[in-house]
Amino acid sequence: HCFMVAKSCGFSLSLKQDDDVVAFKLSLIAETMTSAPRAERRRWHVPPGLHYHVLDDSAVARRVVTHHLMKHASPGSVQAFGETADDFHNFVQASMADPVDVVIIDQNLEYNTGTYLGTDLLEQFVAERFQGLLCMRSANSSEADVELYIRKGAHCILEKDMLGSEMVEAIARAYIFKCDQQAHSEAATVTQLQ
Repeated sequence: HCFMVAKSCGFSLSLKQDDDVVAFKLSLIAETMTSAPRAERRRWHVPPGLHYHVLDDSAVARRVVTHHLMKHASPGSVQAFGETADDFHNFVQASMADPVDVVIIDQNLEYNTGTYLGTDLLEQFVAERFQGLLCMRSANSSEADVELYIRKGAHCILEKDMLGSEMVEAIARAYIFKCDQQAHSEAATVTQLQ
């Protein structure tokens, strides 16, 4: 997990063991860059105050995602699930009961009772007509994996090695796109009723 955290933060981490002494080395390269013109730097922002539910079997991953959301998204709340298999089984119900805007689900959830798939939860959210944004967060992001996640209902795919700011920008793009789609759909329905 140390390597996952380092990679998501853009750091290089190495481990060296000499007998019973273990040394970690963390490296990063910092550059001073001139600002690009504002038009070239289009930044996507999620509206502040959104409510997030996160499901991951890794305590480190839950903390990392929660940290990035708190730092970059100005959330109304972030609730993390996944410590036990019960969290997996109750996640859809808990997310439907609370006013949740965005759910972030890990694809492969491994517990002592078995391995569960986030795509199974996506299908449940779709069947329950969840109105929020469905995000799949996975280390498996081949073209076939992404197609599967979208087919099962994901609006947004988050790779585990994304920087926190990149993750929140991806959520923002997908959230704004989904809101625009809903607005156009509602406008079309109103027009048809008139």
